[in-house]
Amino acid sequence: MDKIHKKVLSNMTVVIMQRITNPVILSGCLSSVFTASDKEEIEAKDRQLGPTVATQHLIHLLEKRGADAFQSFIEALKSHAMKQADLALDLENEERRLRGQSGMKRARSIPPQAPKEPRTEEESRTSPSPPPPYSALIRSNSEMYECSLEQQSPVHKQPQSFASSSEPYQEQLSPSPVRNCTVDTLIKDIPFGVRTKVENMMNPDEFNNHNWKGLAGAMGMSADNVRQLEGERKGKMAGLFDRMMHTKRTVKDLLEFLKHPEVQRLDVIEEIVHGCKLPEELLVPTES
Repeated sequence: MDKIHKKVLSNMTVVIMQRITNPVILSGCLSSVFTASDKEEIEAKDRQLGPTVATQHLIHLLEKRGADAFQSFIEALKSHAMKQADLALDLENEERRLRGQSGMKRARSIPPQAPKEPRTEEESRTSPSPPPPYSALIRSNSEMYECSLEQQSPVHKQPQSFASSSEPYQEQLSPSPVRNCTVDTLIKDIPFGVRTKVENMMNPDEFNNHNWKGLAGAMGMSADNVRQLEGERKGKMAGLFDRMMHTKRTVKDLLEFLKHPEVQRLDVIEEIVHGCKLPEELLVPTES
């Protein structure tokens, strides 16, 4: 795939993850790009971890395909099955921006309604109230995104023997939730269920650095330390959390690392914000 096209997909990963609610159908529209095995992988991710993670895996596979993969992706988004022409337009505009081309296309907007004749006094008394404005019928991105997160599989409880381990900080992994989290809350004090969910979302290796490895890079960890994490018995992200606890990192630090241009995991940020009952404005991505 063209380097510019890969950069477009990288820059727009979070946007694509927000807007694609059925990656299985999308993979079916890309029969010329994906093999049967690819589609099975995407379907398995969707079934086990939900559409957000499955969409990210789809992007990861797409980046490995040939020169025509990006254009096929654009056409699939515009298809009747997907009805994502606006997203396709956003990707095309991002490509034009990266190539330094002028005259970028404008996004489609809702055409203005034709003016109506004023109603008579009799019509005002007998006619029903007008419907709510169009904008009132549209759910916000955060609401739509929350729905996709709720479809993800429930977190499995840790076995009882886990609590008796002699690993450092193990005594602090109590399932008792902390009710009043703030951005200054230490990582060791966030709810156990939230931390476990984040581990499950960040552990997979196939997300092209949008995972624990990208997070380690955002933290400035050395290559040797990253290799040590790869052999972590409890899991790579659990090992990374141990290091965050040791250096007394806070929720704010973790959110900033997740917003890093090389990580961009808005789905994980939303899990933390909602799980820790933090202000919604923390969901806004940091400008790169």
